[in-house]
Amino acid sequence: MMRDIRDKLTERYLQKPELEKKDLEIIRKKYKLKKEDSNKKIRKSV
Repeated sequence: MMRDIRDKLTERYLQKPELEKKDLEIIRKKYKLKKEDSNKKIRKSV
């Protein structure tokens, strides 16, 4: 299931890269994250 979601998003973002930035901005606003905060959390989880 996750693989299907990831594949669909990859295909979508390859066609229109600006959509990825837009989606990420929406997520940051929704969860009240700063750009730096989201980068730190991603690095910790990797």
